[in-house]
Amino acid sequence: MTFSVIVPFYNLETYARDAVESVLAQTFTDFECICVDDGSTDCTPAILDEFAALDRRVKVIHKPNGGEGSARNAGLEIAAGDWICYLDGDDIWAPDALADFAAAIGDGRPVDMVSVGQVNFKDGERCAFKRDQGRAVWYDTSHLLDAPLFMIGVWSTTYRREVFGDLRFTDYCIGADRIYTMKCLCRSTLAAVLPYRDYGYRLRSGSMAHAPMDARKIFSCIDFSRECLRLLALSGKTVPSPVRRNMTVLWMEVPQIRIADVESRVERNLLFAAWLKSVASCDFISWLSIWYACIVRLLRICAGAPLVAKMLARFLCLTPYRVKTIFRRRRRR
Repeated sequence: MTFSVIVPFYNLETYARDAVESVLAQTFTDFECICVDDGSTDCTPAILDEFAALDRRVKVIHKPNGGEGSARNAGLEIAAGDWICYLDGDDIWAPDALADFAAAIGDGRPVDMVSVGQVNFKDGERCAFKRDQGRAVWYDTSHLLDAPLFMIGVWSTTYRREVFGDLRFTDYCIGADRIYTMKCLCRSTLAAVLPYRDYGYRLRSGSMAHAPMDARKIFSCIDFSRECLRLLALSGKTVPSPVRRNMTVLWMEVPQIRIADVESRVERNLLFAAWLKSVASCDFISWLSIWYACIVRLLRICAGAPLVAKMLARFLCLTPYRVKTIFRRRRRR
């Protein structure tokens, strides 16, 4: 059993050493660490080359900047391990992360994916990894999205290369990793979620998730939501409707919140116009989710009560959803 750990980097000289060292410090040692320099203009390439010269398990790819999805795809092209893992260049692993993956894989069940929990820590602080009591929980992948510790991002999960080796990431600047996970869920049958919080997720202001909103990120949010719904529909799996709805609402609401924070009124209006244009072709369920997100946002601003806002929004969205359901049933008769 071997692991290929793919780590993309773009101008992360401050965090690159922590990320690579957390991989090299693993108690399970049968792995390769594929570091992908995605066109960095700082000292990141030199740092990665330094690690490659010191440890034969470290392989470095230098490529022009193409985004995180492109960098991960470059790593996938040369990955040779039985299992694929992803670590972001500004995050870290607990020393036992790969050992925990290996223990679940060696259980004897035909598992395709193994996931651990994550611990958030602020930039400049020490990450306090946690090992909760309990044992691995095995899920049919139809219900994996309901698992308490499962993260839809790729960074805390390992994937069997034999099953998912041909899958690639999209070029979305937001949601590419989640689309990849959704594709894996559609293809896999059994997954394990471990009670160990082995992944350290660094909260920093300069990351893509916290960068200012622009038109490209708006289109990525909308495309991500629509693609998730499409994949769920094609999978044939019985994914609970709250999971579908919440996934869509989350990524439909993100642009609204970020656009509202833009200081320039002219830029804010341009971004809002781009957002409206991008949702013009959404289907009914997507429109319902957008309406729901708008109501939640409005009521939060007016009432300042998030729980009340969500309850009222669900009530207001329930009627058109029921009307459409009843109409469908009558038409089938």
